Amino acid sequence: FGGIRSSKPQPKMAFKESQKEPARKMFFKETDQSHILAGFRGMDANQKDRYVLEVLAAILGGSWSSRMWDKIREKLGLAYTVHTSSDIYTNRGHLTTYAGAAHQNVGRVIGAMMEEYKKISEVPVSASELKRTKDHIKGVTLIALESSNAVAGFVGGEEMLTGKPLTIDEVFAKIDAVTPAQIQALAKKLFRPERLNLAIIGPFKDEAKFKKLLKL
Repeated sequence: FGGIRSSKPQPKMAFKESQKEPARKMFFKETDQSHILAGFRGMDANQKDRYVLEVLAAILGGSWSSRMWDKIREKLGLAYTVHTSSDIYTNRGHLTTYAGAAHQNVGRVIGAMMEEYKKISEVPVSASELKRTKDHIKGVTLIALESSNAVAGFVGGEEMLTGKPLTIDEVFAKIDAVTPAQIQALAKKLFRPERLNLAIIGPFKDEAKFKKLLKL
């Protein structure tokens, strides 16, 4: 592969941010349940807080012991499937929480999501929750990379995103270095009204009824 980088990659168009307030998008469909996606514009793959973002998303909804799962499914019983994830690209990214819920529970689910977004912005994560989350991230990462083609996919993906693939040990070191203060600071930076977006697939046509729920 010595000569693989023989020409410069085609530059991407600049990503321009113009959002001023929470945005909503309804897709009307007579589904058995409503599909809800609520989250925020995030960051690109080259930002220094990339791994802080990964830990933040995992705390919120990356496992069966995460906050969104515990609040929306276990305590309130409003949804069967709940998860939060962060996706990063070369010039943009996002952090979103998905839930599938009965139509009559959509408002309560959105409200619960907003509460958890606000809480993690205001109250530092405990040391025990942070350690548990980091251990979970590292565990699922190692399992996902057990095959050689998965490792190749990981390295190739990082090469496309950043041009500087890290080893797994280097990635884990960055995850281990994440602190409660960094998580809270990033949450305050990202979880803002002008970055907030909501999408729903279900039997709804009136976007305005959900506007009042998008409060942080």
